[in-house]
Amino acid sequence: MGGKETTAEEMAKAAGVGAKQFRQRLRDAQLPWHVLGTHWTVVEGSDEHGDMQAVLARMVKAS
Repeated sequence: MGGKETTAEEMAKAAGVGAKQFRQRLRDAQLPWHVLGTHWTVVEGSDEHGDMQAVLARMVKAS
């Protein structure tokens, strides 16, 4: 792929939400590709990034 990497913290900051709360929502979503205890780092535009964006969108909509 070779795209730019992004993290949950960067995504949360850009959306104006708390990084800790976003990471908790990601854990709650039980995304099958994420290994427990590892960083939430993905390549922009990847399927994994899309999963994280969907969780973030639900979080922003609920606030």
